Amino acid sequence: MDYAAERTISYYGNLFRQDEIMSLINQVNIFIHKHPAYFSQTDWPNVFTEHTLFHPSGREVRLDRLMINEMRKEILIIDYKTGEFFKSSQMQEYIETVEALPVVKESGYGVKGEFVEIQL
Repeated sequence: MDYAAERTISYYGNLFRQDEIMSLINQVNIFIHKHPAYFSQTDWPNVFTEHTLFHPSGREVRLDRLMINEMRKEILIIDYKTGEFFKSSQMQEYIETVEALPVVKESGYGVKGEFVEIQL
């Protein structure tokens, strides 16, 4: 068992059985192996998780995953879903929020967003 799994069991072991935690870890590992581009440090050297920004209207927006490639001037927003309804207006709000950042506007970044479903 690797260090991260041991720490997870140590932290959540009083809430869930070890076999339940290991099953979730296995599902996460399968997800990571199916979506290697989302976790490529070469493609996305700058990654921010659970990142809070403010929409131009002043509304707080929390991004699940914000990935930036400065060399390619690309930004990818990932919104993880676990069987919830996917609202395109939500993703559009995320994109508008990031596009409104001065550094994004001034540097000419392209901004895209994707919903990624996780089966748990």
